[in-house]
Amino acid sequence: MLRTRISYGTLCSVIEYGLPLHFSVLYCACIVPCVQEQAKIAKAGLEMKLITSEMDAEADKWQEHDNEIVRRAKNMSSMAFSMYLFTRGEGPLHTTQDLFTQADYFAEEGTKLFHSVRHFSKQVTQLVSIHLYKL
Repeated sequence: MLRTRISYGTLCSVIEYGLPLHFSVLYCACIVPCVQEQAKIAKAGLEMKLITSEMDAEADKWQEHDNEIVRRAKNMSSMAFSMYLFTRGEGPLHTTQDLFTQADYFAEEGTKLFHSVRHFSKQVTQLVSIHLYKL
């Protein structure tokens, strides 16, 4: 049985497979990107938490509770944070299926937000055109 100890900074891995050395090296090469990806995810998660807090603070300034754009943006912010918590093993999502279902709802909400913003921008454009025509 081949026993190889491989160290990458704080990552130490003991591989105890009866495989030739080149298989062990391949296995270890796969571990390093995972650790790097986890660091990227952690950084993105912290950024997501900050952006979510900023989004919630900004949305709370709006007095109109029936504002569709604000409501959809809040929903998306909440969904994104739930998906981030899933990557940490926390939050309301417990299975990968929950995560994919949430991602699907997130995409649908994003599409609805896009349509709401587009409709609003058309209204603004029309109002500006009317106002400029009167001048």
